[in-house]
Amino acid sequence: QANALMVIGSNDPTYSASKIFPYLFAHHPLLTLAHDQSQMLELARGQGHACSFGFTNESGGQIEDLITRVYDQWFAAGGYASIPEGNPALLVPHTAGEMTRRLTGIFDQAVIK
Repeated sequence: QANALMVIGSNDPTYSASKIFPYLFAHHPLLTLAHDQSQMLELARGQGHACSFGFTNESGGQIEDLITRVYDQWFAAGGYASIPEGNPALLVPHTAGEMTRRLTGIFDQAVIK
């Protein structure tokens, strides 16, 4: 069992790592590195993961700043041991049950027409 988790995005703001939801449901400290506009950052921050860092495609010289912030907050300040508060209600729309319910609703509407 992991004590802490890490998920890394890409320079594509629409990319979302497939492991983000299982990691959020695991309720462990999570280090998130993703594009500033990535849904992963929004979800992680919404669950109380303070060590969630964004970057842009134009980051250029910002990489050193990003590395410093990760070191300061994740390693030096002990973010790797910080259990997030969590807000399960924000994750409900992303559960298998809720996604299945929405999909069957679409099929029901197609059959009615």
